[in-house]
Amino acid sequence: MTHRATTIIEHPDRYDAAVSARIKANATTSRRRKWLEADPTREGLIDWLRVTSYDRGGFLMKMMEAYEEWGNLTEGQEAAVRRSQGEAAAKKAQWAAEDAKSTHVGEVGKRQDFVGLTLLSVFEDEGPYGLTFAHKFRDADGNLYHWKTQRQVADKGQTVSLKATVKSHHVSKAGVKSTILTRATVL
Repeated sequence: MTHRATTIIEHPDRYDAAVSARIKANATTSRRRKWLEADPTREGLIDWLRVTSYDRGGFLMKMMEAYEEWGNLTEGQEAAVRRSQGEAAAKKAQWAAEDAKSTHVGEVGKRQDFVGLTLLSVFEDEGPYGLTFAHKFRDADGNLYHWKTQRQVADKGQTVSLKATVKSHHVSKAGVKSTILTRATVL
């Protein structure tokens, strides 16, 4: 006579929930693999979605959550994400074209007026000197300016005029020229 070991499950409801979760996870993994294999461009799409969704949130975050939960996107969801990706690429190309027009302005060390600067972005940074705000401006001629200060001087899209000293002329890795300002005051 053989004896069978009997397993006693202390919390059957937790056990059932764990089994159900594992079954769902396995099904999601299988769907994900099949969905990605069906179209090789989907992997790049999901990589873009993963990076972009955390920056933008909203709709793209919902699409990333749907992909993570179900292992795929519906046809409509995929088409919408591809449209968003295309729009982002077009906007990036437009910005690159605008940035390429930028030249250095002013003479390093000279204080002068900079009129009609539109604030493109402002980033907060906590550093050794406390909270600083990195402002990025563009003038009517398409030239870029950067200025760091202890306070935010305008909201994105607002136009300001500054009296500032040209600290330096900068060229980014992408070859974009910009003028770095210091000791600026809003006129």
